[in-house]
Amino acid sequence: KQILKLDEGLIDIHYKLADLYSVQKLIADAIAELSIVVSYYEKKNRFNEVVSILKEMLIIAPQNIGVRLKLAEYYHKKGFVNETIAEYEIAFKSFIKEGKLEKAEKLYLALYPDNQMDIKVILEGLVEIYSLKGENENLIKYYKELADIYEERGESEKRKEIFERI
Repeated sequence: KQILKLDEGLIDIHYKLADLYSVQKLIADAIAELSIVVSYYEKKNRFNEVVSILKEMLIIAPQNIGVRLKLAEYYHKKGFVNETIAEYEIAFKSFIKEGKLEKAEKLYLALYPDNQMDIKVILEGLVEIYSLKGENENLIKYYKELADIYEERGESEKRKEIFERI
């Protein structure tokens, strides 16, 4: 900390301090130091380093949804569809578990028009949200779209289940 008072730009020191905080189970402090490192690499447009640090942050604090969403955004920017979906799904499930339906809804509605993403996962998420919220009009709308996706993918049993639910 004394060294950083002299020169805050010493990224290696921030990284080492984060490691020490992590060992001492001072999770918030470790995340704060790693956030400084992430910002530094973002300014330098060093994608691989940013992703690597964000992954380390998730090892330290796996429930940190903010970090998870930031990692998902980076994956999305680089076109890593499967990785993006995986991170968004974890965030979505966390929001649902915590009863934060509005945040879950906002997350998937923002992804909905994106043609790079797997629309099936997004539609299934929206169906779950509207089912939990009891919003039948939206539920039926997304059920119908999901049924079309199942038809395109040859998943006739799942399509049949949807129509039975409707």
